Amino acid sequence: MFVDLPPMDYNNMAVVEEYHEQGYTGNGYRIGLLDTYIELPKDDERFDNVELVGEYAKENGKRIDTKYTYHSKYSILSIRQILPDATIYLSYPDKEGMKYFKEHNIDVVIAPLSFSKERFGKYDNPEYVKDMYLFTSAGNEGEKGSMYPAIKDNWISIGSIRVNEGLERIESSAVDESIDFMGETNYWVYPNKYIGNMYSGTSAAVVRFGAMVGLMDSKARYSLPPPLLYKVLKKNSIDMYDEGHDQFSGYGFFLLYRPSDVWW
Repeated sequence: MFVDLPPMDYNNMAVVEEYHEQGYTGNGYRIGLLDTYIELPKDDERFDNVELVGEYAKENGKRIDTKYTYHSKYSILSIRQILPDATIYLSYPDKEGMKYFKEHNIDVVIAPLSFSKERFGKYDNPEYVKDMYLFTSAGNEGEKGSMYPAIKDNWISIGSIRVNEGLERIESSAVDESIDFMGETNYWVYPNKYIGNMYSGTSAAVVRFGAMVGLMDSKARYSLPPPLLYKVLKKNSIDMYDEGHDQFSGYGFFLLYRPSDVWW
């Protein structure tokens, strides 16, 4: 049975503001983003700390159809809302990007695209990426996802839930049994100077989720090993639908830990 989400006085964006008020804005933190190519705007400071790496750094490197440019634009702006001072490394979703992320000690990797199906070779096996946090959008990498087989073991898969102003569920994404947690898909619930209501679905949810984990990690005294991080995320998630893990919501809707509750 579906259970209600928390009241509006505890929502993730309100908790994000608590971090910002205490000075935690992601300064020095590194996010790897496997997304579409974008020509970085020269007159928008929100893109100042974004670097094109891997194939995107090459003059004739691989490009994803430019009609999808909005995707990486809104991914970057979503991260900026949560980690305004983090450095974002944008890469084509392939092994060159993953290799760069590993060699440059990237903290969190986010893969919001359906064409994240590209095999990464050894560069995403659990032993190679054991110190990195990897997040992907449900339905793209799931066991019975939209198109492709799962990247197992080391990617945390995020589904999306659309809610109204009272944080009551309106609809959920189409997901599969590989989903781990749920995140918000829509932005209009919260005051937002960056983004309207056009960037949604699991893409929006996983980007926000990964950035929130980065925010907690930047506050923490030390980075948790990924298996322990998973337990921490599970502990602060609201169970939905069937008790425990289920196909439609994983372990449920994740609530961002308040700064005072980041004990590690």
